[in-house]
Amino acid sequence: INGSIAVLDYDRNRDYRVLYPGKDKLIHNITLKGEELTTWQKPELRNNLAGPVQFFRTAGKDYLAFADSKGNLNVIDRRGRPRIGVAEEFRISSGSAVFENRTNSKGLFLMVSKKGSLSYLDGNGRISESDFGDYGKDPWFDYLDFNGDGDNDFVFCGNGQVAVYSKTKKVIASSSIKKADFSKPSIYTSQKVNWLAVRDRKS
Repeated sequence: INGSIAVLDYDRNRDYRVLYPGKDKLIHNITLKGEELTTWQKPELRNNLAGPVQFFRTAGKDYLAFADSKGNLNVIDRRGRPRIGVAEEFRISSGSAVFENRTNSKGLFLMVSKKGSLSYLDGNGRISESDFGDYGKDPWFDYLDFNGDGDNDFVFCGNGQVAVYSKTKKVIASSSIKKADFSKPSIYTSQKVNWLAVRDRKS
């Protein structure tokens, strides 16, 4: 094993699958008993896996998404076959996961690119982008209901600033420290309010 492990239950029936990158640059898929799945195609990695494989079921189909350490994104089906062809030039930020889009109809999934743009990916591999400001290269990003209004919000952190935006790009909360090197934020959820904590690594 050479990287992050994902334990997935596709059909929520406790029939678990363990997906992991091997030193052979292939992604393996086994049962909890260690048995390899004969139908699994073993997708090949160009570089090390950036994080665990993610699973989605949306629009009546299964999707497995993963990125390598250089930001190359792959979207495959549960047998390891290509599901969505992502443009070669696109790179996902090392601080962003892939999220199912619950905001609009611009694409099935959303994420932040390496250059910091909010990026939507549709079922045909088309990518559309939206700019939220300069958060530097490889910004951290999260997508969740921060203010409790029932809609997911966009949370960016990088380049000495952190901000939460609504789906209409309205700033819900923000803070900045000039020339700060921010850590990965932590979000604390209570019944009444959400808190976002981040520290400057320099101080």
